[in-house]
Amino acid sequence: MKNLKRIGKIALCKCPLSHKTYGVRFEKVGKAWKYDWAFRISLQAASREHYDETKLVGKVVMDNKYPGCPYCKAIGFIICDCGHLNCYNIKGDRFMCEWCKQEGILGGEYTGSGFASGGDL
Repeated sequence: MKNLKRIGKIALCKCPLSHKTYGVRFEKVGKAWKYDWAFRISLQAASREHYDETKLVGKVVMDNKYPGCPYCKAIGFIICDCGHLNCYNIKGDRFMCEWCKQEGILGGEYTGSGFASGGDL
């Protein structure tokens, strides 16, 4: 029996409603990254864990057990041009990134080009 190594990463997300940071766990499943867990974490703790030092590239899919943002319960993300995640909890098509404070109009779907993350597992 072949021993398959699991590959997991943590991406940081900010909630525009609470202005707080949380981690989202992604696991490699085939050619996609499935997100299945979210947890509160401070920026200082995330930095110690190096969760902002790599990039997650590829298709992203939600696990049906994903609990959502620990603050607002949003289950989707907006990926800013700066490469960071924000909760998708807005009305309309305008948003402001909690990371870089850039304002913008939502564009098309995520292309798999990547966003900031760090190792796990």
